[in-house]
Amino acid sequence: MADNSLPRHHQSHRTTEQLIVQSFIDLLNETPNHPLKVIDICRKAYINRGTFYHYFESEEELVEACEDHLVNKLFLFGQKIFKHQTLASFTKQLSTTHLNLFKQFVDELPLIDVLLHKSTRSHLTDKLIEVIENSGAAGLAMLAPHSNKQLRTLIAVDSAAEIIGLLSYWSMHPDIEPSVLANLLALSEKGQFALLQNKN
Repeated sequence: MADNSLPRHHQSHRTTEQLIVQSFIDLLNETPNHPLKVIDICRKAYINRGTFYHYFESEEELVEACEDHLVNKLFLFGQKIFKHQTLASFTKQLSTTHLNLFKQFVDELPLIDVLLHKSTRSHLTDKLIEVIENSGAAGLAMLAPHSNKQLRTLIAVDSAAEIIGLLSYWSMHPDIEPSVLANLLALSEKGQFALLQNKN
């Protein structure tokens, strides 16, 4: 649904860009792991090549823009969750925090699915690992500054693998409730954070 608070030309711009992205998703769902050409996306979206190139320089740039959209959303979330927290208070609300995390991606599951499983040009996994590991390690350093640095890094690495694994599975089984994923992740991390607290 268009946001009527936006100027008309902004609505049109966003609608066309969304149409291109949706056509990209649809094509990859129809022909997974098949290299796409710009002309394929244009035909699917009923636009000409000039319109496509107005928004994206190439199919690779379209893939990268989709990846960056997801990565930035995760990065911004990670920037907020550690502020004004102690390790104890953060641990107490892990389930709620992770529920909010997964809710961020409810509407992105079709895009996550095609990028993780059906695109030959996607580097989403590597990008997500980097942002989760870096944000996690930095956040844990804020929460437990005197704890073992290597242990904090290992926890961040493990969290990255778990989050990506859950997102990957969820994108293929979107009927799973986000709360189930959040509770699974929280259960795992509570044990890790207890270890971190003991080493603090």
